[in-house]
Amino acid sequence: KLAKMADKFAVIRSLVGSNAGHSSDQTHTGYNRKSMANIGGRPSIGSVVGRLQGATPSGAPPFVSYNGGPFGYLGPIHKGFSPNEAKNVLRMQRGLTVDRLSERTNLLSSLDNIRRDIDSSGQLEALDSYTIRAYEMVTSGEVANALDLKLEKADIVQRYGSSNKNLLIARRLIQAGVRVITMNGPWGGWDTHSNNFVTLRKNLPKMDEGLAALIWDLERCDMYSDVSIVVWGEFGRTPRINAKAGRDHWPKLAGAFLAGGNMRTGQVVGSSSRKAEYAKDRAVDYQEVLATLYHNLGIDTVSTTIVDPTGRPQY
Repeated sequence: KLAKMADKFAVIRSLVGSNAGHSSDQTHTGYNRKSMANIGGRPSIGSVVGRLQGATPSGAPPFVSYNGGPFGYLGPIHKGFSPNEAKNVLRMQRGLTVDRLSERTNLLSSLDNIRRDIDSSGQLEALDSYTIRAYEMVTSGEVANALDLKLEKADIVQRYGSSNKNLLIARRLIQAGVRVITMNGPWGGWDTHSNNFVTLRKNLPKMDEGLAALIWDLERCDMYSDVSIVVWGEFGRTPRINAKAGRDHWPKLAGAFLAGGNMRTGQVVGSSSRKAEYAKDRAVDYQEVLATLYHNLGIDTVSTTIVDPTGRPQY
């Protein structure tokens, strides 16, 4: 299905800069997990966007993450919101009015003020932020509605397929005002140290179906130019097949899939050596891809800085 819309996406064949470790830091930040670890580490792109662009007009969280992601030196106040942890509390309990919820929220704030002067970790500030966001989301109901696929047309749900519901939810969350969404590929595991080809025969058709449906759906909703899609991993796989018919970690070369975002699609960026061992032409670093995503989100990585806890500006 993707082959029929190759003009809608770009493929990078020369991605470099991986540290070979299993960590979302690589794809969320572009840096090694050890980078700035002494002050909390580098923050995820979603945490940065939340810090720079603030709350959304709809009350939806700016950053939704199904796979965690580091908030780094920005602190837990900018942690990604997890729908899996909050689905059951997003809607108002029966009999609980907005006024009553406001009274409870005000009472909680009063109690927190008593303890505020003894908290120095930033955790209380984060809890306050979560309370405010939860209050806005529960009273608005937009995020809860976005997570409820019963409110989506049956033919749209069917087009995505049973393995790709999170991709459809992602589109609905963006419509509700969310700015950044991260998730692990919903198609299955990819760490194929054994049975690589058996696993890919199962995963790739689901991936093909889901990404094709998402691109089609974003176009249908007139969102394609405004929404950037990136599919990648924290490293590549070894060119040589091992004794277990698997492929191991290969930090020297990886690939990426990009779509939407008003980017120049319908192209292949870079090339690899004949056996896909190294980048041959136009090596692209993880940080370059993230810089593109920041640009698409309206953030200039050349001039924009955030002051870290030591008082230093970080680009």
